[in-house]
Amino acid sequence: MPVPTADFELFTSLRYDPKLLTSEFNTRVNKIELPYLLFQYHFDRLLAAATYFGWRSAVAQLKAPGASERLRHMCDQAVMDSVLTDKEKGLGVSVSLFFSAFYFVSDRRHVQLRVLLSRSGNIRVEAHPTRPLTRDPLLAASVNPLTTPPTHLPGPIFTVHLDTQATPASAFTSFKTTARGHYDAARVRRGIKDRRELREVLLYNERGEVMEGSVRNVAFWRGENERGEGGGWVTPSDRSGGLAGTVRRYLLERGMMKEGTIRVSDVRIGEYVLLSNGWDGTILGHVVGD
Repeated sequence: MPVPTADFELFTSLRYDPKLLTSEFNTRVNKIELPYLLFQYHFDRLLAAATYFGWRSAVAQLKAPGASERLRHMCDQAVMDSVLTDKEKGLGVSVSLFFSAFYFVSDRRHVQLRVLLSRSGNIRVEAHPTRPLTRDPLLAASVNPLTTPPTHLPGPIFTVHLDTQATPASAFTSFKTTARGHYDAARVRRGIKDRRELREVLLYNERGEVMEGSVRNVAFWRGENERGEGGGWVTPSDRSGGLAGTVRRYLLERGMMKEGTIRVSDVRIGEYVLLSNGWDGTILGHVVGD
């Protein structure tokens, strides 16, 4: 059921990268070649959240004919505004010319897009520089961290901490909104001051079940026997209260991970975990103690 709260927006974050135009898995999801990582899943996420919160105007906006295409054009414009120099903007470069010229210049810029949706159905798109994606965005999900030598694990590898206190599960842990005080508090408790730091903190609910990271979904390698057989990535189930992320959705649908309950007491210091979000794809993390 929708819950009463102060004003907030729904949002989703995704990566722009020209290399994604030649990505088979990305094209399969989007049903069109796009430089946006899992664009259609981000659109679906916004619609699901607006439906949950009962935002009728926002739902109508997203269900209107051509809504997905209009959002893509808004993303195109935001990327163009972010990538073009002031001189190029002064030349009046058109969107169509921009994309024909710059889609394939992969080192031109690396952009993280933030799509925000208001209760009234207003949509805006922000573009921010982000670090380059130097590997297959799904690479880390194909790694067995127990049999792969540490020197062969794909980087960068994040340092991962458990939070020091529980975070109550709610609609604001299950859906991505601008009401993010609980995530900010968890990062403060672990001394994470900047998102550029290669660090993450894992949140858990009042029942002692891991939900997710502060800006990433998480999965744990579980089920392997003493011969290194039968293991795989297990992500906290929706019932634990974490976000249903876009990359997480893809990995679940393709059988590259499964859902389960991960208790705080099951988390082992020194183990590798799989982190994922809509702009970094998949990344490995290494759990450390206090």
